[in-house]
Amino acid sequence: MRLILLVTVLGLLAASALLGLIYGPAGYAQIAELSHIAYFESAGPSYLPLDISLAAYAQFRIGILVALAISLVSTFFLLLRPSFQREGKRLLQELRRALSALSRTIAALSAAELWLAGLLLLALVGAPLVQLLIDSLSPDELLSYDAFVHQGPVATTGFYPIPNNHVLYNLLCWPLKQVMPGHVRAIMRLPSFLMATVGTAVSYLLLTYFRSFRVATVVTALFGLSEITVTYAASGRGYYLQFVCLELAFFAVLTLVSRSRGRRLAWAAFIVGCPAGLYAVPTFAMPMLALLLVLLAAGATAPARLRKPFLLQVGGAALAIGLISALLYWPVGSLSGWSRLLENRYLASCSLAEFLHREQSYLYEAANLLYGPPRAALLLWAGIMVVTPLMLVRPGLNSSTRWLASTCWVLLAVPAALMVVKQLFIPARALLFTTYFLYLLVALAADYGWRHWPRPWATRAVASTLAAVILIKLFALSKHLPVLLRSREKTESIARAYQWLRRQPTGPVFTEDHYHGLLFYHFNLLEPTPLLLQYEHHPTTSPRYVVLPKGQPINPIEWAASLPLQVRYQDDIVTIYTSPNFKTTPAKLVP
Repeated sequence: MRLILLVTVLGLLAASALLGLIYGPAGYAQIAELSHIAYFESAGPSYLPLDISLAAYAQFRIGILVALAISLVSTFFLLLRPSFQREGKRLLQELRRALSALSRTIAALSAAELWLAGLLLLALVGAPLVQLLIDSLSPDELLSYDAFVHQGPVATTGFYPIPNNHVLYNLLCWPLKQVMPGHVRAIMRLPSFLMATVGTAVSYLLLTYFRSFRVATVVTALFGLSEITVTYAASGRGYYLQFVCLELAFFAVLTLVSRSRGRRLAWAAFIVGCPAGLYAVPTFAMPMLALLLVLLAAGATAPARLRKPFLLQVGGAALAIGLISALLYWPVGSLSGWSRLLENRYLASCSLAEFLHREQSYLYEAANLLYGPPRAALLLWAGIMVVTPLMLVRPGLNSSTRWLASTCWVLLAVPAALMVVKQLFIPARALLFTTYFLYLLVALAADYGWRHWPRPWATRAVASTLAAVILIKLFALSKHLPVLLRSREKTESIARAYQWLRRQPTGPVFTEDHYHGLLFYHFNLLEPTPLLLQYEHHPTTSPRYVVLPKGQPINPIEWAASLPLQVRYQDDIVTIYTSPNFKTTPAKLVP
């Protein structure tokens, strides 16, 4: 428990120091400005009025300073005690031994295995790199940059109008904005790409250490070449960062339930990884719950003399994670309101009738995104969920294999159980981690076949099946390339239309299309002389320019149909009309 207490205090110190650096220099005027930040949920911008008074904000800042002072004093108090100094030294010793063990794992690989691993990792770096360079920023990425990263750390950590704010990820993007201003694609996507590159290599190595090179290679190839993996490894969102945090917690739990050494390092990794995952994307609570259930099961089945201490450690770790996470999200609760964080509309429950009505379409869409062809994917998922428990109760299965497989199974089962019990549909992107753990169970099954049926035909059958799956994934990635190119062409077309408008006489620009409006607003943030944008018609102010998607008629827009509009600009994406009778009148600039 000393180690858990020490890591908890250090975690609270780091969190309070971060908030102190952000909100110490931030005056109330900067907080008031948050109410004027536009975010896009529909055709036009929305705003979140923050209901926090000057006195309440002063109390909030004092609270941060108090938390910093308490955690700082507690840290010094613990580090001055010999027992906690020994815990810290033992933790560092375990870290050195772990690094040494991983080094020996690499050294034990043959030259052929090293070549195979190197080529695979090169392919897994190249695929998201191509997407990073080719694909245009998605609406979610644009919104993350415009409403949070561009506005600075105060907005990133305290302004939470919609679940789009992946706080930790956006916070990591902000320093890049200072280093390379204007390079939005690099600012938003480099953290994900670097996390994916490092995380893939480390998880490959850890799985080799915990299981075998063969299993690790199969899992890394199947997961890394999945379309959803490549997409989020090159996306300016927090989902891959969340997955890397989950991998850290996952291997920590494996250590705690199946090994007698390295337990201090495992507890530290678990307590660090879980708050980081929650701060990246709050839906991390799902896999975290699964891992806590595994730890509770391990405690319940431990020998009597170890049961109580282990369960106390699990409770202490859960409390530590809760305290650190609550402190990190304190600005969100104080400035935007806890309901904004806790009442996620993407996870809203529905009636039983609606749940049953939407269930089939959701399963097909989610399976297609996460695993591949939906029918085959759902059959595979169902087969794995049924067969795994039957295999786990077989005699002769060693403890490490049993815990590895059962932990993966629980990580797949918990989200499914939550959806059924709560009658809700979890967005497939939040279930990215299930792709990895499903393939890990597939790899364990294939490895079992290789070990127990050493006949040539059986080995060839297993290898051929896995090779066919990998080829299907490569084919899916190649088919996705034209989609990326079309998306880039669309964005470039809208950018050309925006630049054409900048060269024209000044006047209000009206657009009601969501994507056009979002991009125009984004371009405005990057330009010294932005356009005057209108997203709603004002009876006293007629626009000089009307921007519509190509092919959309003017007629449905009643006020526009009455104007003598003329087509002045048109391409494959956009049509821009101008009003020859326009008279210069004041217009409001969208902030």
